[in-house]
This record gives sequence, structure tokens and C-alpha cells, in this order.
Amino acid sequence: MKVAVLMGGTSPESQVSLKSGRAVAEALRRVGHEVWDVVVEREEEDYLRAHIPSDVDLVFIAMHGGAGEDGRVQELLEGMGLAYTGSGPQASRMAMDKVLSRRRFSEAGLPQPEFVVWEKGKDNPSPEFGLPWVVKPSSAGSSIGLSLVREEEELLPALERAYEISAQVLVEEYIKGVEITVGIVGDRAFEVVEVVPVHSQVFDYRSKYTHGETEYIIPARISEEDRALAKETARKAFSSLGCRDFGRVDMIFAEEGPVVLEVNTIPGMTELSLLPMACRYEGIGFEVLCQRICELALKRSEG
Repeated sequence: MKVAVLMGGTSPESQVSLKSGRAVAEALRRVGHEVWDVVVEREEEDYLRAHIPSDVDLVFIAMHGGAGEDGRVQELLEGMGLAYTGSGPQASRMAMDKVLSRRRFSEAGLPQPEFVVWEKGKDNPSPEFGLPWVVKPSSAGSSIGLSLVREEEELLPALERAYEISAQVLVEEYIKGVEITVGIVGDRAFEVVEVVPVHSQVFDYRSKYTHGETEYIIPARISEEDRALAKETARKAFSSLGCRDFGRVDMIFAEEGPVVLEVNTIPGMTELSLLPMACRYEGIGFEVLCQRICELALKRSEG
């Protein structure tokens, strides 16, 4: 099979994307595929046409954030008539936009934190829920621009950080509980991973990408019944947005049960990332995972 792996891009997550893309490309080579590493510098059709061989069987998108994850690259590939991995344009757009995805979660009856939406330069509603608050851009991944606000005087600098990423920001209630994530491949939800930041109350950018800042526990330290509930909730959240192939759902398991935070349509794809970690726990190695994602995309395109 001939596969082009897209990585890089112009989002703040481009360096993380390069690590994912290179790991995927090497895994696919190890199982015998012909692979092109495509480092994307411009998310435009002429650039993609110039760098993706016309005879590829499949494009594996390993671009985190920005155009690679919000549906724009998916739309370009569809216009070029190329099969690709992961969710389609509309599902990608909804998952990337936290306001849109929260509305869809609400329609699906999924539990989520209370929140208000603030827009830069406008009169914004005060939260009706008490401190602490979590402030995050509406359209960024990897917890970029995320802050925990414990006192009201911390709100302004938190908003300034978030507004650097997005003109629309969520101010949401802080949910106390066990931070968990559930990886999904096809229609299968994998074992629940517990995420324990060492020096922070939230899983922020530093916790995600600084060695030793986070402990990962699998299976999560909740009951077997609660883990089953978390996996079912993750599947519902994933399907409520129309996602497909693979992804990861981040949640808090609170006293009353799982609370959905967001769906990641292109999660980290290094051998040490959370989705591969959960698959490896259940006996599925990284090469098999990458192969399975390709098979799902090819089967859909052939259908």
C-alpha cells in the first residue's frame, strides 16, 4: 500500500504533529508499506497536490490542531479525490470547536461542565457557578492556552492567554474528580487511562509535554463498573459528533459519574501517546494500530 503521512502544519501543535507523523510513517514502513513523509508548510490545495504523489492509496493525517484537525485539510483531500484517515470535515470541525461540540453533547444528553462563552471585546455574561474556573480557547488542542482560575484576579491574565489563541473562550466550572481518557478505534473503546498531573490541578500543556510532569495509570483507579460506564459514555460522545476511525475522549469521572470534556479526532500518535498506550495494554502494538486505522479508511473509501 502507498501511504502519504501528513504532519507539521502551521498550528501551535506543529512540533507535536511532527513527532506523531514520523512515528506513524516508521510504523507503516516496518509492516511493509511504501510511505511518503509529507511535512506540510502551507495548508493549501496547490501545496498538497505538489507534495502528495498522485498514485497514493491513502493519506494518513497526523496533523494536530489548526487546519489539519478542524476539517479544512479533510475538505481539500476530498476535493482532490484522495482517501484519508480519520473523521470527515463536519465532525472534525465540531470536535475542534468546543462551543459546537458542547451543544451537540447537550443534544445527546451527555454530562458536561457548566460553562459560559466569552468573546474578545464584547460584554460577556458572568458565570453563575463558583470558583475555581477553567479558562480555555474554543478552538485549540493540546491544552494550549488553558488556565485554572482560583481567584477572580487570575481571570484577566487567563483570558489574555486564551484570547491569543482564539477570539472565543470558554469559562467553565472546575469539576473535581479523576481525570481520565478513553481511546477509540472503529467502534471499540479501549481501557480507561487515568491522567495524574504531578504539579498542576489540570492537564495543561506543560503537564502533557514535559517529562515527569504527569503519571498515567492504566486501568484507571475507578471500579470496573465505572470504567465500563466511562467507555460507553466515550463511545456516545464520539458518535454524537459523527466521528470515525479513531480518536480519544477526555473526561472527568466525578462523584456523580463521567463528565465529558472534549473529543480529539487526531490524538497523539507516538508510541508513548495515550491512545497507543491503551491499545498496547490490550495487546495491540503500535504497528497494528496504525495498520488498523489505515484499513478502516480504505474500507470506507472502497465502499
